Amino acid sequence: RDRKAWASQLMLPAIFVLIALVVARILSVEEDEPPVKLSGEMFVGTIAAGSVTNRVERNYIRISGGGNSSLADEVRNAFIKSAGPHDEFLVYDESEHTFSEYYMMNSRSMQDTFGAVSLRSDEAGEAKNVTLWFNNQAYHSIPVMTDYWNNARLRMLGFENARTS
Repeated sequence: RDRKAWASQLMLPAIFVLIALVVARILSVEEDEPPVKLSGEMFVGTIAAGSVTNRVERNYIRISGGGNSSLADEVRNAFIKSAGPHDEFLVYDESEHTFSEYYMMNSRSMQDTFGAVSLRSDEAGEAKNVTLWFNNQAYHSIPVMTDYWNNARLRMLGFENARTS
């Protein structure tokens, strides 16, 4: 009696599990996952951490500053060219307020964007610093804004059709 109980309670389930594992291993198909494309296109309508309650049809990314130097114009144009079909870069004029003041005063109305670009220049008017702003509720915006910057840098180096994602 003990042998029958031992076989039915331990050996048979172990054999069935072993057979299932062997069949699963034989039938499994190993293939690489396709690469994930990083762009603002996949986030249209998801401004607040994947939420679709604040739905927008376009991503408006503000770009400001940098003076009137040729380098600032080149950086602005490179960012604008790196936009996807649902992205639009809006140039902000800092004549009334600085960009950070603008963001602080309009934080409630910034629901149509997940990031912004701010260019800083020195006294001579040469662009010296690029700051990428991001919406702190849209965690996907940090890598997307970095991707925009990398694409803009490639365009500035002369690689017009190159993309990092």
